[in-house]
Amino acid sequence: MTHLDSTAKDKIEEFNLFTNPFYFLLILVLLGMISSCKSDDTGALGSTYPSDIAPILNKSCATTGCHNAQSAPGAGGLNLASWSDLFEGSRGGSPVIPYAPHLSYLLFSVNTDSTLGSTLEPTMPFNQPALSAEEYATLWNWVYDGALNAEGEERFPPDPNRKKWYIGHQICDEVAVFDAESRQIMRFIDVGTDPISVEFVFDIQVSPDGKDWYVVFFGANEHISRYSTTTDEKVADIPLGFPGFSTLTFSPDSKFAFACSEYFSKLKVIDLQQNTTIGAAQGFDFEVRGPAVHPARQQVYLTQHRDKGLSVVDYDDNGRLSNERNIDLIQGVPPAILGDVHPFEILFLPDGSKYFVTCTHSHEVRVLDGQTDSLLEVIDLPAIPSRMTYSAATDRLFVSCMDDLVTWAGDVTKRGSIAVIKGATHTIERMLYSGFQPYSMAADDASGLLIVTNRNTDITGPVPHHATYCEGRNGYVALIDLNTLAVIQGYKPEILADPSTVAVK
Repeated sequence: MTHLDSTAKDKIEEFNLFTNPFYFLLILVLLGMISSCKSDDTGALGSTYPSDIAPILNKSCATTGCHNAQSAPGAGGLNLASWSDLFEGSRGGSPVIPYAPHLSYLLFSVNTDSTLGSTLEPTMPFNQPALSAEEYATLWNWVYDGALNAEGEERFPPDPNRKKWYIGHQICDEVAVFDAESRQIMRFIDVGTDPISVEFVFDIQVSPDGKDWYVVFFGANEHISRYSTTTDEKVADIPLGFPGFSTLTFSPDSKFAFACSEYFSKLKVIDLQQNTTIGAAQGFDFEVRGPAVHPARQQVYLTQHRDKGLSVVDYDDNGRLSNERNIDLIQGVPPAILGDVHPFEILFLPDGSKYFVTCTHSHEVRVLDGQTDSLLEVIDLPAIPSRMTYSAATDRLFVSCMDDLVTWAGDVTKRGSIAVIKGATHTIERMLYSGFQPYSMAADDASGLLIVTNRNTDITGPVPHHATYCEGRNGYVALIDLNTLAVIQGYKPEILADPSTVAVK
């Protein structure tokens, strides 16, 4: 995780010197004299907080008119009455991220010293004396150590059966890990290896066996990183030999990964059993990206991003590549917009019977037969289509058009759309608005939800609730019911700047 700077760390260590019984009792007396809001007389209020945390939150926060059960609906939906209530989150997301005080907005709200981290106005408790430096330090250290309850338990302990969502941020080397059941951020994982430069998280993928998640960086580094989906701890950094990789996919048996470097026009095969690469990189005559493996054949498909076709290459049981060939995407049906179609991403149906290709220049999705590679359909969209995901449970393809200004013409508050396409008929069922500049999506059929990252990079978008050490405007997450296609109301957790990729475990 990212730590406070040395000056701030020295201050925190100085604060810890004051956690002796005398000062602790003095703090209790002072807090008892402060009436930030009228205190509830509930006795057991917040009893699941540790003994040094309960006095601070119970007296200054979990009070009538502020953040107790009765008042939470008018206070951003945040209830701090107990440890378990805290981890229910608020309408703005998770106020406390275990082990990440530098990314926990509850601490921003009570911090009055910018040298110790981010601050958020108005300072809480509202219109009342601020927390003391010692109290802030106590809260900071508690979150840094995992925000455990009175029994020393974690809210989200390692669990191989836990369902998760992983969201990466392009201009901040942090990955937000959501607990799918509670829909709260359970961890932030600092995935960068360069202490000076941002490495640009460009893609996150969970392996088909669900055991690991992988990060592809678009910066100057020459590796991908592998993490366990059980512990979210790093398993390995896998060197690739040269930089510029942007996208990744897997063989169905999770034995191989295929990493694509768009600007070097190369494909690299990775042996996931040995965490090493196999042979020399395959070079292409075009800028290639978006690798996708055919579900029923040992073939890797790539888009010729600045042109009008696809490249296909075979791989054998040892991961060796051979037999490169091209697929024409036009096939006698020229695009309505003159010029190359600029294919961007490929998505196969689970049985491999057909696949979809987003075309950014021609504003289309082209549908091809998975056996013959013949063109089946051209679906016109109102604006530049980018990312796709498919829900097998509802047979729907979802396509994001991040900067769509056509569908909502006249409404300056809206930018971007999601096209819902029926898998069987290739017809547009509906255009959805999930939020400002929707981009990456993941269909979680197990929970019946579509997870959407709204990048919110344009200055005309919603003003973020807070800022962090990551530069840029914070984006946010939206959830859509896969069956009704309704956006889940009251859920709009803010994350970090430019959330551009999401994956589901």
